[in-house]
Amino acid sequence: MGGLHEHYQRLFFATASMMVQDWDETARAQLDPGLREVAERYSRLSALDYMESDSARVDLMHRMSFFHLDYDLILCPTAPVRPFDVGREVPSGWPEPRWTSWALFTWPWNMSGQPAISIPCGFTRDGLPIGAQLIGARHQDSLVLRVAQAFQQISPLTDRRPPMITTQCDRL
Repeated sequence: MGGLHEHYQRLFFATASMMVQDWDETARAQLDPGLREVAERYSRLSALDYMESDSARVDLMHRMSFFHLDYDLILCPTAPVRPFDVGREVPSGWPEPRWTSWALFTWPWNMSGQPAISIPCGFTRDGLPIGAQLIGARHQDSLVLRVAQAFQQISPLTDRRPPMITTQCDRL
């Protein structure tokens, strides 16, 4: 996933950089320091590099479209790490400085434009939440929401958390 990871960072952070380029210094100073750092780094990205990364995104979309000809949904962990302290971009002692290094079960779906939802599926021994993620084919948002709602209705965790999805999903 190394090459794809760099392409995602180019697309995500270069877009963030474009969004904040016209902000005044006071507004920029209020940005998260990590986001400010990568926005500045990726602001120097060439149009050719950006287009190369966009091509990788489109290629991933096509590959996932073929995958979903055989499989309706993907079920995977939301994160491969335990919950960590609020205000940190990465867990304490993590070898990489950016969140994209530990969020490898989430950013590919952002990149491919697939609907995904994180659902509570358990707790660590010390009571911290653990999430599972359902990912569907592009434009199959209603399927993802219906399955997540069905899981919520049968889950033994229902009494330990607030409702995840409203009854509006019944209409999907």
